[in-house]
Amino acid sequence: MKNFIKVIVLILGVSFIITGCNRKEIKDEPKFTLKLNVSNLTKEEYKLVGTKELKNPKKDDFKNIEFTLDVEHSNKISNRNISVPSIKEVIQKQYKDRYWFGKGYSEDNKGTNFASYGEKIVIYSN
Repeated sequence: MKNFIKVIVLILGVSFIITGCNRKEIKDEPKFTLKLNVSNLTKEEYKLVGTKELKNPKKDDFKNIEFTLDVEHSNKISNRNISVPSIKEVIQKQYKDRYWFGKGYSEDNKGTNFASYGEKIVIYSN
């Protein structure tokens, strides 16, 4: 009886491992890739920052924020509607004097099966 239980446990264990490791990708599901990176400015980047109105500014008082969102989906999705808030607007609403400068982009063309959004901004973190 003990050998029978061991065999059953072994079979169940192997079955569990095989089914648990089976990564069948569903092709109709959208694929989202979100990246958010906060980093210090390089010396060259800091030289471009206007700091006249600040008292004793330092390079470490400023941060780069990079945000990207990429979406891919099958052609079965016919009416894509993606709403991405602007990091600039969020920061300006919450902290009026933190946003320094930056730029953003979006590529969300109808009839394609992908969309891409991004922003790269510099904030004053002190």
